[in-house]
Amino acid sequence: MRKLGIMLVLASLVLPSLEAAEVNWTGTNSNNWNEAANWDCNCLPGPDDDVRIPIGGSVDLTDDVSAAVASLTVRGDLYIDEGSNLQIGSIENASATGLELILGSLQNLGQLTVYGSSGQSAIYVNTDVVFRNVGSVLVGEITCPSSACALVDVLEVQGELLNEGEIRMLGVYDMDAIRVQGAMINSGMLQIDYVRTGGTVFSLSRTASFNNEASGLLMIQGVEGENLTRVLANTQDSVSWVNSGEIHIEISGEEPIGLSFGGEGTSLFNAGTVAVNGGRIGMSLSQVDSFINSGELLLSGQQEKGIQLNGALGFQNSGSIVLQNGQVLEAISLSGVSPGPDLLNTGSIRVQSYMEQNNFCRGIKASVGAIRNEGFIGIEGPQDGRGVEIQEAAVPFDNASGGTLFLNYFDQGLQIAQPTTNYGTMILASGLGDAILDDNIVLTNLGTLAGGSDYGDGTLELGPAAILSPGTDTTTARQTFGSDLVIGEGVTVDLDLAASMEQPDAYDQIRCSRSLQFHGVINVRLRPEFAVANASFDLLRASGSAGGLSGEPLVNLPEPPQGSNWRLEQTETKLVLYLDLINSTDDVLREDSKLLVYPNPAPVGTPICIQIKENLTPLYIYNAQGQLLQTIALNGQRPQLQTIDWPAGQYWLRTNTGSQLLILH
Repeated sequence: MRKLGIMLVLASLVLPSLEAAEVNWTGTNSNNWNEAANWDCNCLPGPDDDVRIPIGGSVDLTDDVSAAVASLTVRGDLYIDEGSNLQIGSIENASATGLELILGSLQNLGQLTVYGSSGQSAIYVNTDVVFRNVGSVLVGEITCPSSACALVDVLEVQGELLNEGEIRMLGVYDMDAIRVQGAMINSGMLQIDYVRTGGTVFSLSRTASFNNEASGLLMIQGVEGENLTRVLANTQDSVSWVNSGEIHIEISGEEPIGLSFGGEGTSLFNAGTVAVNGGRIGMSLSQVDSFINSGELLLSGQQEKGIQLNGALGFQNSGSIVLQNGQVLEAISLSGVSPGPDLLNTGSIRVQSYMEQNNFCRGIKASVGAIRNEGFIGIEGPQDGRGVEIQEAAVPFDNASGGTLFLNYFDQGLQIAQPTTNYGTMILASGLGDAILDDNIVLTNLGTLAGGSDYGDGTLELGPAAILSPGTDTTTARQTFGSDLVIGEGVTVDLDLAASMEQPDAYDQIRCSRSLQFHGVINVRLRPEFAVANASFDLLRASGSAGGLSGEPLVNLPEPPQGSNWRLEQTETKLVLYLDLINSTDDVLREDSKLLVYPNPAPVGTPICIQIKENLTPLYIYNAQGQLLQTIALNGQRPQLQTIDWPAGQYWLRTNTGSQLLILH
């Protein structure tokens, strides 16, 4: 009998308690969790026990020990060594209180598993508490047993959570997943799977901060819920959000907003990668101090808007923003009350296959605020939309030097409501991409206007060194202007000829429905596909009823195809470039030719042959500056000009009925 009694006592020292109880740490002998004498029951806590570590207590779970308890409250220090694991609650018996860190610290290098239920947070990190995870934390099967239960946060951080390992939250139903009121720093992996919630999946409040470091990965996937409004958001002012790693958000439903932040004192910095797929809006910012992106922002699959900027805030992009594969009506929206958002782009913004077809959509829509582009903005959309729509006269749109705005496939590529200056490059690429300038709007171009577009009845003013280039690298097009157009000295017009026998009209053109004064330079280039014989090209055309075409353009022509010559004729309404076949110097003029000069272009010193129909008409020779150099009375002769003493350059040969540009090199 005595031996049996001794054996029972010894067993009680090493076995977990058999009945549910509150078990308190005493630390009588050591810091070792797995020593029964260190607990007030003189036994090891079991899966039905609520365990308490008091103030001053220091507990080590080491030696590859596996322990299981119903709940754990820590007011001291707990250390879980590599190879050891601790389970709190279970699928069958979820903990009502989970893991509460009230004071002290928790450092986990092993495996920590928590099964919680509604009514309390599965893991609660109190103010001034530090929870450092280097190992693995699994929060699993968090369920709400009834529709009447209280919704709580699965992981609530009021102190500091440092994750250098892996934290996974699986099957989180009907409650918020993470709420941070203190500080969370993630340099490992934080994964939230299959979330069904009525609020916010991951929220920041009070003066919280979230720092996802360069090695950090945050994944939120399987997000849905009838009342779910936001995935990653703040609920109060003055939060800090910094991402240098990767954040991936996958939304199953159509209603939630991927990223939603607002309030004064809130600042957001992204130097890593943020990818949001699905939802109603990809990113919504309202009156935050600033959003600065130097990394990658990838938005896809949204149903209403890509980026919504509301109220006074600064949005700066020096990295890359890509919006694609959505069905939105507005890709980027600036709204609210004056002064509104301030959008500064020095990086790249691309909108590709993102807007809903068969609806009138906008790439960028601004009713307040300001837009300045010093980088690249490229927007491709449906043919029944607008690329950039500036609705109010108070909204400045500044395409700065070095900035490129590329709008393609829109019915109305650019609509502006106030005088605007372009210092960079604006490309309205397709023939559908018209710019809508009301008759009281002035567009001043000090950079490059490229692509085919109808600029409406507004006024286009061209500054020194401005460029008009109707075509792009792959297309030829026509630029049309509804008001009087003055192309002064220093202005360059780049025109490409891509015509072939199958497409003789494939060439760049400038059209003006009123008067066109031309004193600039025309550069004509041949595309590799150019292959036309005996063709004509209307390069410039103006309405004769409204003043027509005037001025003497300086035209730079390329070397003509072998066996042909260029010929220019200027009338009151148009400047036409002809390509004439020349088989010999004795060729007769074509029926529509009035003046033929060959060879042209030619080296200095080459004798230049002249053919003319009106033999009695004098021939006038001008230099590129418009100075009359010589007058020749033809008297039925076909003169030959000697150019040995002429400097290289351009010369106009004119009669009363036609003109030709001679180029000497």
